[in-house]
Amino acid sequence: MTVKAIETQYNGYRFRSRLEARWAVFLDELRAFWEYEKEGYRVGSVGWYLPDFTIRCGSYSVWFEIKGSTPTNLERERCRRLSLEADSNVWVLSETPGTERVWVYDKGELVLSMSHPDTQNLWCFAFDLCSAYDHIDETLPDHTCPIVARAYASARSARFEHGETPKVQRGRQSK
Repeated sequence: MTVKAIETQYNGYRFRSRLEARWAVFLDELRAFWEYEKEGYRVGSVGWYLPDFTIRCGSYSVWFEIKGSTPTNLERERCRRLSLEADSNVWVLSETPGTERVWVYDKGELVLSMSHPDTQNLWCFAFDLCSAYDHIDETLPDHTCPIVARAYASARSARFEHGETPKVQRGRQSK
């Protein structure tokens, strides 16, 4: 039996699944500037690829691909090829924020593979570099970032049933 994802409206976008919408809530809470399914790309013999999120950090862009479980070999190959041909990072994220696994491709190479809870520090570091926040709080154990913890909580508690809209504390950065 095949289970179909539930299309979900959030922040002016129609997401293909609730999982993608929860990642949008997470990114909003982190004050990331993101665009959903902005543009598709031809990635050689593996066909077309439409990244779920384009995240901008100054003049630099990163693509995020959201998967409900471990991505297939073909899905990972498309991400690898996009990172090679576009000379940019592609992050593949599986599962719900707060339980995620992350694979990062850079210039066609898998440069990082990690699972939660180690990803919390990765998010804090990544958005600190984008100047979304002043600094990582080095007074907390393992450089824990309370903003990331709040973003996890917001994303995981987001409800979209009956037209509900999640409450986001931070909101999206402007361009």
